[in-house]
Amino acid sequence: MKLPKPTALRAFLALARTQLLLNVRQPEIIILTFGLPLLSMFVFGALFSGESPINLGFVDNDGSTLARGVEEALRDTRALKIQSYDESTAQKKLADGDITGLLVLPEGFASSGRILYYKAKSSPIVEGMRDATISGIIAGVNQQLAAAATLQLTLADQGTTGEVARTIDFLAPGMMGLSIMYLNFGAGIFLVSWRQQGVLRRLQATPLRPAILIASQMASSWLFSIFQVAVLFLVARLAFGVEMRGSYPWLVLIVVVGVTAMLSLGYLVAAFIQTPQAASGLINLIAFPMMFLGGSYFPVDSVPAVVRPIVAVMPLTHLNDALRAVINHGDSIDAFYGGLIILGAWSVACFAAAARVFRWT
Repeated sequence: MKLPKPTALRAFLALARTQLLLNVRQPEIIILTFGLPLLSMFVFGALFSGESPINLGFVDNDGSTLARGVEEALRDTRALKIQSYDESTAQKKLADGDITGLLVLPEGFASSGRILYYKAKSSPIVEGMRDATISGIIAGVNQQLAAAATLQLTLADQGTTGEVARTIDFLAPGMMGLSIMYLNFGAGIFLVSWRQQGVLRRLQATPLRPAILIASQMASSWLFSIFQVAVLFLVARLAFGVEMRGSYPWLVLIVVVGVTAMLSLGYLVAAFIQTPQAASGLINLIAFPMMFLGGSYFPVDSVPAVVRPIVAVMPLTHLNDALRAVINHGDSIDAFYGGLIILGAWSVACFAAAARVFRWT
């Protein structure tokens, strides 16, 4: 590997330092990357830190008429949100805290009436409502079965597995992803400003290569984004008890890959736009849908089918999913490497497109 010349290294360090100082000294950057995420965490955390939705997983391994009747009885109540899964998926969601409880109807259920009942730890209020609602529904089904002189259903308690994630646990990684997006989209506005002010034209007259300029900005963005994620996590930990269940090195890797993807989008915007005002408008036009459809504030599993392909390709979706996999679930890279690949694809595609049309003036 060929090492950079001392002059190139000095230029790289000087530009990286300049970019860091620009980030710190820009009020709009501080507001978007710290103010908005922190305000969202405090508002939603104060409102919902102790509440958990009663999402119930349901697995039908029997497929009988009786099993379908039990499922219909569960779905008829508004107190529960029933989601059907295969058993392995349901058990993982229970362990990860994505569902509050799990009912499994095993093979032979129509003959035994035995329902396996798995629980996740939650607040006493949610646990009480969940248990009382399920017991009431099963009691109602048993009344109908008694009238028909058939078997009675029984709930076989399988113990507690996992803990339901609170709203703030879901929200905190989303705010980290949101802050990474806004900070690094802003790099495009900086480049357009430098082009308009003639800074890039003066840099073109020096031995500085475009690769050094990009590398310096990328390095400063990595450092600043790691710092902002650390601040947001510290606030979430101290104020709301959000826990880190995974590995900090994996978290740093996710931040670096996410920063690179968002930075590449900012560069692509800068390659085509002439003024900072137009760049800011286009960046906000891109960022605003991602802020709501990328899963920063709420789960996007239930979005309309027509929107799902858009959600599936958004870089913020995969950044948020990877952050939650590490912070909320303690997963290793096996659980989110697919998202990192998609973020990497965004980086390569956008940098390649931006490089083809990059202009110093």
